[in-house]
Amino acid sequence: MLEEIDAYAILGATTREDMIRSLIELGLIEVRKHSKLYVEVVEEYLKLVSEGVRSDKAIKIAKMRVIKRHLPKQFQA
Repeated sequence: MLEEIDAYAILGATTREDMIRSLIELGLIEVRKHSKLYVEVVEEYLKLVSEGVRSDKAIKIAKMRVIKRHLPKQFQA
């Protein structure tokens, strides 16, 4: 929660939607539509960045983790 508040402050956002919009505008996140999966990617990204992962790597890892989490069991390795 504290990391999320820090992210809001850094991006000058007051709500979660403002923060997501700011990340898109900065080009850190590219998503075609606002969805539950999109929000999960943003949350995973923020967690990784707060752990010290570089932002360009964090977005790729976040996308892969969320996709893997939602794959049907038969397609998971």
